[in-house]
Amino acid sequence: MPRRTATMLASTLVLIALLCAGVLIKVPYSEMSPGPTVNTLGKVGGEPVLQISGHKTYKTSGNLNMTTVRVTGADYNMNLVEAVYGWLGHDTLVVPHDTLYPDGKTEQQSTQENAEEFSQSQESAKVAALTELGIPVSSRVVVSTVIKDSPSQGKLHAGDVIKAVDGTAVKQPEDVAKLVTRHKPGQDVTFTVIPAKTAAAAEKAGKEPRGTEKITLTTEKAPRRTARSSASRRGRTTPSRSRSTSSSPTWAVRAPV
Repeated sequence: MPRRTATMLASTLVLIALLCAGVLIKVPYSEMSPGPTVNTLGKVGGEPVLQISGHKTYKTSGNLNMTTVRVTGADYNMNLVEAVYGWLGHDTLVVPHDTLYPDGKTEQQSTQENAEEFSQSQESAKVAALTELGIPVSSRVVVSTVIKDSPSQGKLHAGDVIKAVDGTAVKQPEDVAKLVTRHKPGQDVTFTVIPAKTAAAAEKAGKEPRGTEKITLTTEKAPRRTARSSASRRGRTTPSRSRSTSSSPTWAVRAPV
């Protein structure tokens, strides 16, 4: 076999082997790319993106689009060829897998958090508009999520409005954390709450929710985990799904329990 032919054949085989290896070798990366846009002045799934009850509203026209980002799933195993292609692409970004799914977070958990963050953006927009118009905006602390296998599971529920802890009224998630952490593991803590269904029905009717219940939980040492912080009205908060209602609209700040 001529040397030139042998060299070309060997080079071709090496190239095929490298391509096969690139496809088979998995890398711990995920990809981000442009997603669809959402008209914040319109509807999504038949529901208005922004909705305020208890005050006169006006029809809008045109578009105020919100951009989104599409990401690969938590279970998606990117190969080396895809990673290189993504790195070279002008409209994609390849990032470490743990950046999008830290601590083994599942795709379902990430999707839920994204939905809650979108809901929180809705609330922030309403608060900004109402504040600009000089309409008072109050706030209340609402349970965002109940941690699996925690003492609160089955007793507190997402959407419950926390009015007090051990008889002390709370206005911010930090108030809840401060009062709960005063207890040592094994001690009881009492939450005064308005059940989620009662709060939702009152909001739908444009009324302030009433009718509290007392829930007693036994504290335990919390495992180490990454948590999203809750902040004041002007800061970043965990997501909220509540709607601004009544003459003095309420904006919910949420705390995981």
